[in-house]
Amino acid sequence: MDKEGKYKYIVHLLREVRPELNALKVTQRYMVRGLEHEVLFDQEHVEDVACTDEVDRAIIEELHHAGLYGMLPRDVASRLKEYKLKPWNVT
Repeated sequence: MDKEGKYKYIVHLLREVRPELNALKVTQRYMVRGLEHEVLFDQEHVEDVACTDEVDRAIIEELHHAGLYGMLPRDVASRLKEYKLKPWNVT
């Protein structure tokens, strides 16, 4: 390989890595589709993985009560006024 500048070398590496990454994404998508009926998480597991404080737990609780169709971030923020959340804090 001829001597290249640092940025050209980085661009060259990115062009090699991107197709491999896209292939992995496709493989992952097929695996998730095949296993989605097997992977159901209970509320406690989701809270343990996703929540770092009581605000996160309150958000998860509101979404749990929202049912199948969920809830918009602005609606969650308005229901949790005691935490003084903005809609972008909920997302």
